[in-house]
Amino acid sequence: TMLALGTAALVWFGVTYGLRILTPLRTRLAQRRGELAPISDADVPEEIQPLISTIDDLFARQAEMITLQNRFIADAAHQLRSPLAGMALHVDQALAHGDPDTVREALQHIRRLNQRTARVSTQLLALSRAQTVPETVEALDLSERVPHWVGMRVPEAIRDGIDLGYRGSPQPLRILGNGAQLQEALDNL
Repeated sequence: TMLALGTAALVWFGVTYGLRILTPLRTRLAQRRGELAPISDADVPEEIQPLISTIDDLFARQAEMITLQNRFIADAAHQLRSPLAGMALHVDQALAHGDPDTVREALQHIRRLNQRTARVSTQLLALSRAQTVPETVEALDLSERVPHWVGMRVPEAIRDGIDLGYRGSPQPLRILGNGAQLQEALDNL
């Protein structure tokens, strides 16, 4: 019992002493408020330099992700603002000119702009889902799936006057991928 008690005290002392060198680092990190600049390695014990380097790398990756995300949000806002401004313009045009031809033409423009806005929104939602849902990879035979996916879009293509078809190889074309994400990509074309 004395040996076990002595060993426990020695382990406690060793762990407490060993972790004490992390106290200045913990204090510095606690004082930060969203700052992703590298940690100054001045006055940092040599034993924790690899930890500091790893944290600095993490901060750099996080800062890069935030920059990319902000750029993406700005681009997405622009992509959505343009068709919305166009819709407002065509609504004003239709209201200003009461003749049926002008109204019909304005409504056709509004429909196209609405479809464009819906497509951008769908892409944004797909991107959001792709980032939050773990990707499931499966074996896919594109020679079976793509004709089916294209066939689902034929009524919409006919309505919009688009000549849509698929001419692929009858040979199996197998890949590993996520079927839902691949279908989403084809839908966005």
